[in-house]
Amino acid sequence: MTTGDQVVPDGGGWGDVEVWDKLAAWEKKSPATAKTLIEILQAERRHAHRLEWAHWARQMAGVILGFGCVIVMALLAWHYADIGSPINGALVMGAGTGSIVAIFVTGKYVGRAPSARERSRARGA
Repeated sequence: MTTGDQVVPDGGGWGDVEVWDKLAAWEKKSPATAKTLIEILQAERRHAHRLEWAHWARQMAGVILGFGCVIVMALLAWHYADIGSPINGALVMGAGTGSIVAIFVTGKYVGRAPSARERSRARGA
C-alpha cells in the first residue's frame, strides 16, 4: 500500500517494492524491525547448523560403534578358532557381521529423516 511517496507495509506480498524499501518502511513505522528480523534469521541459521552437526555426529557414532561390533565379533571368532571350534567362529563372524551390515545399509534408507539441507532443496530454496 502506498500513501503518496511513502510505502507502508500492509502485511501482504512483496509486490513491486524492493525488499530494502519495504524493510525501510517497516523500520520507520516500527523501530528495530530490521534488527529483529536479522536476529530471527540468524537464530534460524544457527539452529539449522546445530541440526546438521547433530546429524553428522549421529552418523559418526553409528559408524564407530558398528566398526567396534565387527572388531569384537572378529575377536570372538578368533577365540573360537583357537579353542578348536572354527565352525562356531565362522557362524559368529558371518551371521553377526552380516546382520550389522544389513542394519547399517537398510538403516540409511528406511525411516531416515531428511537433513535440513535436503528439506531446503525440496522447498526450492
